[in-house]
Amino acid sequence: DEEIHLLEAADDACTSVIVDSITCQQYICYSSTFQVPAFYFSLHGSSGAPLSLEIIAASPLFYASALPDSRRTTFALETSDSAFAMLSQGDHPTLNTPCWYLHPCHTAEVVDEIMREVACEEDGHGLRWLEAWFMMLGNVVDLRWGHECT
Repeated sequence: DEEIHLLEAADDACTSVIVDSITCQQYICYSSTFQVPAFYFSLHGSSGAPLSLEIIAASPLFYASALPDSRRTTFALETSDSAFAMLSQGDHPTLNTPCWYLHPCHTAEVVDEIMREVACEEDGHGLRWLEAWFMMLGNVVDLRWGHECT
C-alpha cells in the first residue's frame, strides 16, 4: 500500500475537495480468457471510498503520454481503435473486490512483437516474455508510484 497527498479541483465552478491521502494497491493476475498477465489496481481516499476515473487518469500512477485521447465513462477509458476498453473496472479475479485493470486484449500481440524484435530463443522464453510484459507495463504505469511521494 502506498500513500500520497492529492488536491482534486473539479473545475472553477466547484469547490475543491481535498483528499488527504491515497492508498494504492497493485496486483498482477493471470487472465485465463486472454492467457496473459493483467495489471489490476485500486486507489482509495482516506475515507476508504474508491477514486473516480478522472482522478485516477490524472494521478501520477499513469504516465500522461500513456493514456491517449479517449472517451471516458464512469467505468472505463475507451480508445476508438479497439473493441475493448483500455482501462476498465471490474472485480479482482481472486479477491472479488472492485478494481481497475488494464484490459489484456492486446497484450499478447504487443509482447510477441517485442519478442520477435529481440529474437528470443526457446530457452528462457517464458521469463523473457514476462520481462517484456513488465517493460511494456512500465511504459504505461509507474510501478514505483508512491515510493517517494509525500
